[in-house]
Amino acid sequence: MPSLRRLALAGSRLAVACGLLAACAGPPAASDPAAPGAAASGPVASGPAASGPASPAAGSPAAGSPAWSERAVEVPAALPGGAQYGVVRVLGDGRLVVTDLAGGSTSTGIWVWTPATGDLRLIDGSAQQGGISLDVAANDRWVAWQASPRLGSTGDVWIAPVDGTGARKLATGAVIGFLDLVDDDVWITQGRPPDTTGVSVLPGTRTRPDLRSYDAQLGWPWYGKRDATHDLDDQILLNADTGEKRTANPGALKYGSCSLTWCVGHRGSAQVAEARDGSAAWPLPGATADDRLPIAADRFVRYNTASTLMLADLRTHRTEQLAARPELEARGATRSVAPEIVVWHDGPDTVRILDLTRI
Repeated sequence: MPSLRRLALAGSRLAVACGLLAACAGPPAASDPAAPGAAASGPVASGPAASGPASPAAGSPAAGSPAWSERAVEVPAALPGGAQYGVVRVLGDGRLVVTDLAGGSTSTGIWVWTPATGDLRLIDGSAQQGGISLDVAANDRWVAWQASPRLGSTGDVWIAPVDGTGARKLATGAVIGFLDLVDDDVWITQGRPPDTTGVSVLPGTRTRPDLRSYDAQLGWPWYGKRDATHDLDDQILLNADTGEKRTANPGALKYGSCSLTWCVGHRGSAQVAEARDGSAAWPLPGATADDRLPIAADRFVRYNTASTLMLADLRTHRTEQLAARPELEARGATRSVAPEIVVWHDGPDTVRILDLTRI
C-alpha cells in the first residue's frame, strides 16, 4: 500500500517476512462475514520525482472538470453493528478495507465492507483471539497485517486475499518497523527506528541498505527522516533499492513535511508549499501555521482554515473546499487511517470518502 507511514523512535526489534508466493503454512483465518459490533470483547510515487509545478490555476476546477468532492463516495458513518471505523483502502469495485477503532490507534479486527449491500467480511479475527492489529497494508488483491496480544509485544504477520477466502501466517513472533505491500509481496523492515537495518522480502533477493534513523516509509523504495535544523519530516530521503539519497533545500521553510517532489512548512505566519529545491513557493490559501501538514500521493495537502476543510493540489495550485465544518473530522470518530484517503462527515449518519490516488 503506497503511503507514508511514520513511527515514533523505539528500541531495536527484528522482523521476518515471507512472500505471498512462498509455501508458508498457517491456520486459516475466519472468512465468514462478521460485524465488529457483534464480535467478542496506510499514490505516493515510487519512482523518480515528478516534474515541477504547473502554472497556477484559478483555485477552482477547470471548465468541465468535476469537483473533487463529487468524486467522493458517500457511505454510512458506522459499520453494521454500530462500530466506528478507519478506512485503510478503497477498492476499485466499491468495497472498502476497514478496521474498527476500538483501540484508538489500533484495531481489534480488519474487514472488507461493501456499503452498497451491507456485506461485511472478516479478514482478521484478532479480537476473537484477544489480540489487536498493529499495522495494516492493503492493495486491490491482498490485505497484510501484524497481530499482537498487546501494544509493544511481538506478534504474527498475516496475509489474506481481499475476498476473505482465508489467511496465511507469514511470520511468528515478529516485531516490525514498517509493513507494506508491493504488488504480490510483503515487505517488512528489520527492526524499528533508530535501529532499522534493512528490508526483507521473499521470494527474491533485494538490497538491504542501512536504514538506521529513517523513521518513515513513503512507499517502496523510499524511506525518509527529519532534518533537525529545519524540523521537516522526510527532508532526507533514501532509495532502499538503489542507495540514492536526496536532501531537500527548503531555505527558510521550517516545521513541516516533504515528499518526493515537494515540501510544505511554516514561513513566518503562513503555510507555504514549494519544490524540494526551494523554488516555486506557494502560500496555501487560508492555511494557518499551527499544524504540520503531510503531503499525500506526492501531490495533495489537506488542511483546515478557520471554518473549512480544504484540499490543495501542489502541481496545479488548485484548491477546493471539501466541507464547511472541519471539526466533523473529530478524533475518535470514523476517519481515514491512510494519508491518501480523505474522510469527512456529512451529517450525523454519513461520511464521504475521497481516494486521492484515483484523482
